[in-house]
Amino acid sequence: MTKGLNHHADEYKTALTIVPNLDEALAHIDARVSAEYRKLLRKESEGAKAELAKYEKEISDQVNSIRELTDYDLGVGGMFYALGGSRPLELGESIERIKSLNIDEIDSAVWRDRDKTESRILFRVRCSATVVTSTSSSVPSFSPTKYAVGAEKPSFLTASAFTSFSRQERVRTLPVTLYGEAKFEKTEGSWKLTGIRVDKEISSEEMAELSRVPQQAN
Repeated sequence: MTKGLNHHADEYKTALTIVPNLDEALAHIDARVSAEYRKLLRKESEGAKAELAKYEKEISDQVNSIRELTDYDLGVGGMFYALGGSRPLELGESIERIKSLNIDEIDSAVWRDRDKTESRILFRVRCSATVVTSTSSSVPSFSPTKYAVGAEKPSFLTASAFTSFSRQERVRTLPVTLYGEAKFEKTEGSWKLTGIRVDKEISSEEMAELSRVPQQAN
């Protein structure tokens, strides 16, 4: 049977994949459908990103309007580590200030209601925050320990032998993920931007929708 099918493959100008049993056939079909679906999602996302590229300034202005980031936004802090995140800062290192927040790329976009007169694009923005961090360490001063009259002997940690501190600053770049929504209206066959916003959070449903878009392999 395999030989017969292969014989007619050239006749019908098609390619055949022959598997030994039904289970493998079903698995192969499922993989092909999943691959085609991922390809479709990626193609639709690229189209949405191409439309957003026309409004680079508007998106940049929205990113620049964000005036506050939390430890969680920057991927640092005890709660983030407890959730299994990596540790971008050294032990004892803390953020002093944020110098800038810049856009790297829009890596995922979903165009909703494209077949209607009003639509919107959900998108995810990868950014880089340039931050200044500091690390403080105690330096022995070897000054004499002081005793207060009528009080107990000071503990080792409060003794004046460690009253001098050194502070080191460094500049680091930390990744930040932001989310946006652009609203459009179709006018004379073309899409016109009617509103845009970028924020640090979106609904869990919208986040899941953006996460389903496959990313290009590096």
